[in-house]
Amino acid sequence: MKKYLYYSLLITAMLLGCKKNNIELIDGKTPEARVNETLAYYKSTLVDYDKGWIACVYPAGTSNYPRGGYTFYMKFTPDGKVDMYSDFNNNTIVAKKQSAYSVQITGRPSLNFDTYNYIHLLADPSTDVNGGEAGRGYYSDFEFGFKKIYADSVVFEGNLYKSKMVLRKATAQDLTALEQHSYVNLKNDIQNYALLYPFLYVNPVQGTNNTTVLFNMATRMLTFNWKENGVMQEKSIAFAAVLDRLVLKNLFINGDISIAEIRLDKSKNQLFLVDKAGKELAIRPENNPLESFGERISIYRFTALRLQKDNQAGNGATLYNNTETSMNNGGRKLQYIEITRRAIDTVIVNYRYINSSGSGYNAYKEYILKVNNNGQVTFTDFVSKQTGGNYNNYNNSGAVGAYVSEFHNFLTQNAFDADYETGNINGGVQTLGRLKVSTNNNYFLRWNVN
Repeated sequence: MKKYLYYSLLITAMLLGCKKNNIELIDGKTPEARVNETLAYYKSTLVDYDKGWIACVYPAGTSNYPRGGYTFYMKFTPDGKVDMYSDFNNNTIVAKKQSAYSVQITGRPSLNFDTYNYIHLLADPSTDVNGGEAGRGYYSDFEFGFKKIYADSVVFEGNLYKSKMVLRKATAQDLTALEQHSYVNLKNDIQNYALLYPFLYVNPVQGTNNTTVLFNMATRMLTFNWKENGVMQEKSIAFAAVLDRLVLKNLFINGDISIAEIRLDKSKNQLFLVDKAGKELAIRPENNPLESFGERISIYRFTALRLQKDNQAGNGATLYNNTETSMNNGGRKLQYIEITRRAIDTVIVNYRYINSSGSGYNAYKEYILKVNNNGQVTFTDFVSKQTGGNYNNYNNSGAVGAYVSEFHNFLTQNAFDADYETGNINGGVQTLGRLKVSTNNNYFLRWNVN
């Protein structure tokens, strides 16, 4: 007992010896005062701009769960509240949500989003919420360290996953776009443009290779492809939608050009690459792809393969009509069938339909997609952990499963040869991708390739 008392008295004496009047002052301020002053400066940077901020958040993601950027509007108040909108989905862009934030030292001065708001959706561990990895979401942060402060923006880095976040001072134009929900409209406009013009090329300039551009609006990733010595090269970069442009997470450097943004000029129906100096480079549509349809599928270089009724012929038309009729008998009007990339080797087949009340729905079925050494494409049934649709262990499981069984069996019971077909299809010259049954090339489906 005496030994413990001795140590207690020793510790007490040491603490008493560390009185404040022994702390070295710098500019007449204690370390605690200097820390508080620093935190007050960072907080005032966020609070003092009364129009709020446009935030681009780029989750770290993984190779299995690649994920691009999300756009937020944030307005910080002195009492530790933040109002937020997000383009995460159609609801979060119209419904304001308030939560708590703080500016603290967590290894470095950091902005912490303390209670649940839209930014937490990216990190939510439930696949029901975001379709990301169970327990991890999109590998995104909600505590961010301050990195750089500029006159009109602040750059942050996530404290856990190193997610990138850039806050830019909101303008009157931003606020108008927010009111009109045009952050959602921009993604839809570019998606429609890319569906209309599936083969998009960057105009060659000195020091560059002929390069194609591919948009994946589902994962919010932009992919550049080019050939060097006959070998396909690929670079994927995350983007976030801001006003009339997509802002890239990192520069795309090809030869002498460094691309920072993609801008859509709706008045000219034209997409432009914008380099870091603000110079624009036109993106031009062409009829011919840079690689074969089989090559494109084998490296998952597509955003969507859309199957439309009017483009089908022969057995393919019969298959589509049978699926459509079966859906109609179930009280659902089929609009189209679409294949999109899900993860590193899986795809989702989406049956887009309208129900009896006129509401649009997506019914998803997930497959493992493989291309063998002979170039044959196969689809293998995949039991997904994701929820959020109407088929394949998603919400309302089995709602349309019985109606699309013939199409499902067609995909899983055949191997396919892939090629392009250019000709007068459905009243106009088109280039469409074909998946032809390997044992019967007269049985094929034509796909709009994006």
